[in-house]
Amino acid sequence: MPDSLRHLLIGAAVEELYTPRWSVKTLGELHNTLIRRGRTRAYAQQVCIELRDAFEDATVQVEGIEISRMDAAPDDRHVVAAAVRSGADLIVTANTRHFPAAVLDPLQIQVKTPDEFLCDLFDLEPVLLARLVEEQAACLRNPPMSAVELAEHKLSTHAPEFVAAVRPLLSPD
Repeated sequence: MPDSLRHLLIGAAVEELYTPRWSVKTLGELHNTLIRRGRTRAYAQQVCIELRDAFEDATVQVEGIEISRMDAAPDDRHVVAAAVRSGADLIVTANTRHFPAAVLDPLQIQVKTPDEFLCDLFDLEPVLLARLVEEQAACLRNPPMSAVELAEHKLSTHAPEFVAAVRPLLSPD
């Protein structure tokens, strides 16, 4: 998940539009992904620490849940286990094919892409979501971007429907 999309989703959680949940392994995967994408180990570690500190109750222990019997992709079973343990009814991931309905439906868990999820949040709180994009853009320095530029150049690749919805609410500069 790109930094800009992660930042927006975390901003929505800070605003209490949803309650994030993840396993220890999820944070480890984030750490490794950031390094693979060229970030330093220190940066990756700092991101994970900040997430743990900002959302102290988000980390779900999946020990004791029989994840080996889950039909989800083996590397993603911990995600389903965390959803089950926390009572979540939704998994947000760009990798929806690893979470088939045949696995999630009996558990009463849905899977949505970040774009679908952001559109749902936008339907509930359009002004707040636009403000989050504006605030994120205001923090960008290298290179600086307007909210419209952030939406069109960074967010639109992974959340095109959300960008189409939020774009009219963003100030052009």
